Amino acid sequence: MVSARFMKTLIAVLVIGIIGLYHLGDSLDATLNQQMKLALKSPSDAGVSAFQEGDYMQASEGGFRLSEKEIHHLLGQEGLRRSSGIRYWKQGGGPMMAATALGADGEHHFVNAYLVGYAPFEAEEPWVPLYAMGLRLKYQLDSKRYAGIPDVWQTSQEAFFNALGDCEDHALLLADWLIEMGYDARVVVGRHRNQGHAWVVAFGKSDVFLLEATSKRKLKKWKHYPLARMVTDYYGEAMFNREHLWVHTGRLPTPDYRSPAWSRTSQFFPLRN
Repeated sequence: MVSARFMKTLIAVLVIGIIGLYHLGDSLDATLNQQMKLALKSPSDAGVSAFQEGDYMQASEGGFRLSEKEIHHLLGQEGLRRSSGIRYWKQGGGPMMAATALGADGEHHFVNAYLVGYAPFEAEEPWVPLYAMGLRLKYQLDSKRYAGIPDVWQTSQEAFFNALGDCEDHALLLADWLIEMGYDARVVVGRHRNQGHAWVVAFGKSDVFLLEATSKRKLKKWKHYPLARMVTDYYGEAMFNREHLWVHTGRLPTPDYRSPAWSRTSQFFPLRN
C-alpha cells in the first residue's frame, strides 16, 4: 500500500516539475521575443522594391515566357489592374504557367515574388518559426486593413514587420523562413472546409508535413505537426516556392503532395537588384 508520505512527495515532485516547465516556456518566449525585437530594428526594404516588371515565368514545356510587365498590360486592358484575388495565367493552349496576386502597392505580382528570401533571425529547430510567429503575428482580414479590398498579399518580410495579416501573409513568412533554414517548404493555395485558404507544406525525407501558418498553438517538436496525407480537409489548387509553380491537375483533390497529379508547370526568374 502506498504511504501518505510517499504520495505527498510524489505530488510535490510533480508540482515542481510543472512549475519548471512553465518557467521554461516563459524563458523561451522571452528569448524569441528578444530576437524578434532585434530583427525589427533592421530596416524593412523588401516591400515594393522587391518587385520588378522584368520578372517573368517560363513554362517548363514549350519555352513560353510571361513577364510581369505583360501581366500589368493585360490587366490594364481588362480594367482589372487592381483586381483582388489570385489569378492563374496561360499562354495559348499551353499549361498553366503563372499565378499572380494583388500586392500592397496596388499591382499584381507573381506569387513567387512574395517570397523575398527573408528570415527574421536564425533558428536551429524547424518548429521555431511557427512558434515565434504565434508570439508576434495577429490574424486580420484584408478587408479591414485595406478599406474593403478582400485579398491583398504582403511579402514575407512585410508580413513580419506589419504583424497583421491573413492566411497567405502568414504562410509566405513561414515558408520563406523554412526555406532560409534549408527546408523544402512551399505555400499551398486552395480551399479548407470550402473556404479559400493558404497553408504550408514541408517535405521531409519520407513524410510531408502540413503546417497551418495561422495557428497559434505552440508546438515544440517537428513530429507534433500533422502529416499532410492524414489531413483530408485541405484541398490544394496550386503550390509554389521561390522558383517554381506546381498545379494540381488531377480530377479529385489529394492530400498527397508528392502525387503525379501535382505538375510542376513553370519556373520563376526574379530580376533583383
